[in-house]
Amino acid sequence: MRGMVSRLMLFIYVFPTIILLIPIYKMFTMIGLWNSFLGLIIIYMALVAPFCTWLLVSFFETIPRELEESAQIDGQAELQLLSE
Repeated sequence: MRGMVSRLMLFIYVFPTIILLIPIYKMFTMIGLWNSFLGLIIIYMALVAPFCTWLLVSFFETIPRELEESAQIDGQAELQLLSE
């Protein structure tokens, strides 16, 4: 499942955004989000989130599993592993 989600994110990032320009314009004009901050935030997140997700997944895969295991042996909870 995790591999499929990362491939889907990469596929979305590879998809040319210029093709989406006219449909996004028409859709945002119809729902009243054109020329608004909320519309800008939605578009920016939709275009940047796949790249950021793909970049972070590739970074987290480089962290050795032994480092996580040693932190668990030292008594760290799973949420504490990510925060420290």
